[in-house]
Amino acid sequence: MDHSEASSSESGDDWPEEEEGELLLPTKCLLCALEASSVEAMFAHCASSHALDVLSLTRRWIRDQVDYIQMVNFLRNQKVSSGAAVHELVSSGRFPWRDDRYMHPEIADDPALCYDVEDLCAGEEAYPPSESVAECVTSSLERRCSQAEKDLQVALETIDSLREAAKRLVLDEEGSGSSGDIARLRDDEDGSYFDSYNHFSIHLEMLQDRVRTEAYRDAIDKNASFFAGKTVLDVGCGTGILSLFAARAGAARVIAVEHSDTIYQAMDIARENGLQDRICFVKGRMETVQLPVSEVDVIISEWMGYFLLFESMLDSVVWARDRYLREGGVVLPDQFSLSVCAISDEALYGRTMDFWKDVYGFQMSCMRNETVKEVLVTTVADHAVVSNCVVIKEIDALRCQVDQLEFVAEAQLVAHRQCSMHAVCAFFDVGFAAGLVHPVSFSTSPSAPSTHWKQAVFLLPQAIELRQGESVAVQVECRKNRKHPRSLDIALTLNGTRLKYWMD
Repeated sequence: MDHSEASSSESGDDWPEEEEGELLLPTKCLLCALEASSVEAMFAHCASSHALDVLSLTRRWIRDQVDYIQMVNFLRNQKVSSGAAVHELVSSGRFPWRDDRYMHPEIADDPALCYDVEDLCAGEEAYPPSESVAECVTSSLERRCSQAEKDLQVALETIDSLREAAKRLVLDEEGSGSSGDIARLRDDEDGSYFDSYNHFSIHLEMLQDRVRTEAYRDAIDKNASFFAGKTVLDVGCGTGILSLFAARAGAARVIAVEHSDTIYQAMDIARENGLQDRICFVKGRMETVQLPVSEVDVIISEWMGYFLLFESMLDSVVWARDRYLREGGVVLPDQFSLSVCAISDEALYGRTMDFWKDVYGFQMSCMRNETVKEVLVTTVADHAVVSNCVVIKEIDALRCQVDQLEFVAEAQLVAHRQCSMHAVCAFFDVGFAAGLVHPVSFSTSPSAPSTHWKQAVFLLPQAIELRQGESVAVQVECRKNRKHPRSLDIALTLNGTRLKYWMD
């Protein structure tokens, strides 16, 4: 062999010459039999000889790499003869190449198929990658799948938004129950609420709650001189325990209002204890009954629900206050505060959220997604609290208005230690102070003795990893459910991410 020839061959002098940015791979025209020296040269030929500007066509009409590949194979397969025919198709909104059969190359290792559409669409020079056509197609399909997943997520979020909008539209057409105003509810709309208090177990649970019941007893007994000779209204008396305390403390007259059938047992209890002449029982809704007096000196009520405001019974207390409380009268208890904190509880999170990942060998992720939306009422251990506690709502029962019971509040929760934050915990504090010489208070916080209210827990879809001293910005939005105003719709926004919960 001639050494000069060998040297020339080894140095690559026999390879086609390259211009900067262009690899010379012979490529057949899309519309005729001509073979150009490169893909770029083929594009230029199509533009000059067939009036088909492939780059412009791609920029305007082609969606992605797969769409481009299908178009190239379609043009070769159908033997389209002119650019005008192609432009007529796309101008009329027809894209016949969008069919899986055009994923099969018409020419093996067709260089035209290896161009990156993103580069073409960006108006940059495109270079045939070193990968094969099959690899090029696979890469394109992977990108398309990734984009499809993003599009699906957007679609799901849009569906959720439309579903919520539809609910609001339907609820707006369902009459008085949509107003969120407890006073305007009809008996047939509110019957289930009062029926729940016909079950004696709920009264047993409340009476056995020593923190709750003894706080009311102490507030009345330790301030007996304040109650002596006064007319007292007990809103939602249940078994009548608060009325009995007030009568025993020397109240001249106690009017006990209760809509559930438990009032008949309350009457028997008053007679059994010789207080039937001091307590007047009135059956019905506070907003519709006629009391035997025009005004009262004191209103007492145990109206608090989970998350303090669940069941919206404070609305009835406010109605009674505005209608019957004399000037200078008091409402007891009168001071309330609602607080939130961050908690870390692996065991709780495991049995409520992670449980759905493997249910006897089956995944039930849809149940997990629903579980997180429901406010969990449970007892939180004090050691699970991993942040400061921030008051998000204060209520003065003597002065508050019903429209103030829906609110938006902000809180900065600062981690006491490095931890996984699994949930936001809410609790409330109660104070008996107005007009009393001996104030009384109690708390439902995780650090206080347990009550039947426990705590309201807002589980997070994913735990948040926190370092000691790191803070989480929390916004709490509390609204009455439009159709069922005794229920609550609560939204938490944590570091910009909005989560919706309900309490029913």
